[in-house]
Amino acid sequence: EIELQAILALKRLAWFIVFLIDPTETCGYSVKNQISLLEEISHEFSDIEIMIVLNKRDLWSQFPESVEKCKSLLMKKQKSFHEISAETGLGVDVLATNLDREILELYRTKKERKFAS
Repeated sequence: EIELQAILALKRLAWFIVFLIDPTETCGYSVKNQISLLEEISHEFSDIEIMIVLNKRDLWSQFPESVEKCKSLLMKKQKSFHEISAETGLGVDVLATNLDREILELYRTKKERKFAS
């Protein structure tokens, strides 16, 4: 019931989702499970923009197989993604800039639709 309430709240409130993936699988979830969850969320929130972020860039060299699997699966599904390391800050500035741009564009679009109706 709590999960259902969360989904209903997101459907009413969310207009942008940042989906983080751990391609190293050190989070305890396989790449396959994480991508499966992404697909469920993409389906459930088909009208909401989703930005995909691959985290733990600083550890990728230690887990090349799972990282390559993750990137390959996303590319097969024609999903673009950002690469960051929240630990070291690598790529975070670029991500923040892209987030600002995406959110501003979505806000403008939403505002234009509101005034057009």
